[in-house]
Amino acid sequence: MSLLRLCLLMVLVSGCAHSVLIRAPGTLPARVPVQVFPSVWVVGVADQDEGYLLDRLATQLAQDPRREVRRLDAAQLKVAREAAQVSGMTAVVQLQLTLSSGTQDYVDTMPVQYCGMFGCSVQYQSYVNMIAQVTGTATLTVQEGATARELQRERFSVTLTGEDELALQNELWEQMAQQLTSAVGVRQVKEPYHLYRSKQELADQGVVLLSRGKWAEGRAQLERAVQQLGGLDKQTQAKVWYDLGIARMIAPGPKGLTEQAAAAAQRALTWAERLAPSPTHRTALKRLAELRKRRTIIDDQQRAERHNFGLITGG
Repeated sequence: MSLLRLCLLMVLVSGCAHSVLIRAPGTLPARVPVQVFPSVWVVGVADQDEGYLLDRLATQLAQDPRREVRRLDAAQLKVAREAAQVSGMTAVVQLQLTLSSGTQDYVDTMPVQYCGMFGCSVQYQSYVNMIAQVTGTATLTVQEGATARELQRERFSVTLTGEDELALQNELWEQMAQQLTSAVGVRQVKEPYHLYRSKQELADQGVVLLSRGKWAEGRAQLERAVQQLGGLDKQTQAKVWYDLGIARMIAPGPKGLTEQAAAAAQRALTWAERLAPSPTHRTALKRLAELRKRRTIIDDQQRAERHNFGLITGG
């Protein structure tokens, strides 16, 4: 593929600039990993804002048909505990909400026309305006079902500003519901990564493939590109090694970012940093370390989930 044709392809992504922004699939561990429990009791009132959020949580957790999800109030939980009817494999989820409202000042400008004996002119005059501001906070607690021992406490907050306070409150609780439901399970996201254009033809072809979501093909092209770096300047070599390191991070293979796959990505990024030290390369190495931590947490959560559900099913 000629460099001209390559540039035309890359215009769709970056205008043939020196770097390309792509978004690749990523996995986030659960912030509040109640998904590891075969039974979850969602406890609180059935109406008003708290009830809405708890209903959304219960619906999210019930998507796994293996999990028993109950929606009950505090009095029913108390009776069940006193009667020793709560399983040791049950987590109890509760919410405490606060809502505050007020106003926020901001400075705006408006055109003002002045007319005199020599004609009219327009000047801009500053003024102070006020808009509504609402802040909602949800404190989510997780307890052992049978003992009421607190396992985790997490705080979620949303602040919105606008003209209509009632509309803001409705939007606030919707955003809060999205935060809470995202927090109670492993989540798939799209994450941004920057890649270089190195002007090494094979490497740039690999970048184009990655920008089109062809993860395995793009990585394979970059693996071939690093075999043809002889005679190129250090900056170009560093760019190709960096791109390969990112490709190994986002396309690690069918088993995901195992320690072996992460080590391969680290080698490529380290070569890039040694050839041409750069904050970009060091940031990528830090990001790789974060991805490794994520993988460890996700593995631990999945292991706990298999163990707990196995106790229920006998598996």
